[in-house]
Amino acid sequence: MILTTLIILILIGCFINGHRKGLIMMVLYTGAYIVSWLAAKTVAPLLGTWLSHLLPNVTDEASYSSAILSAVDTSAFFSRGIAFLLVFTAVSIICHWGIRQLRWIKRVPVIGTVDRLAGGALSLVIGYIIIFLVLVVTQLWPAGWWQMQIANSGLARLIINQTPVLAHLLLQTIG
Repeated sequence: MILTTLIILILIGCFINGHRKGLIMMVLYTGAYIVSWLAAKTVAPLLGTWLSHLLPNVTDEASYSSAILSAVDTSAFFSRGIAFLLVFTAVSIICHWGIRQLRWIKRVPVIGTVDRLAGGALSLVIGYIIIFLVLVVTQLWPAGWWQMQIANSGLARLIINQTPVLAHLLLQTIG
């Protein structure tokens, strides 16, 4: 229940944030996420190999989406996934800092309401993708309380199990 509430609040916050920023800034932020994704995809295998020596081994028993991860070495997926999230976060922070320097672009008169609604919708989609990524990778985290949160959250399980296109893309990128 807590995880479901948190996911809903994050998605609402994403829409509000995108609505506030508008489409122009959200397009720039989306470009930053694409750059972050590509950087993480490139660096994650190398960093994941190094992290595999530092992180605990995980087993298939912790997985709540065994159909998605059945063909993957879960320990390697976990370490690469953590590496991917770390690189993605670091590059995103740097890109977002650079974009914030371009705040003056928001003052260019655009279509107003349409710009804000489109920005909110784009931000909502980006938030969903990030939640999906975090849920799929962290479902392998060997902590009982987290496993219970995922098991008890219908929304989290729905996001993990009913987003096959993203799951396939994630396995190609990290797995």
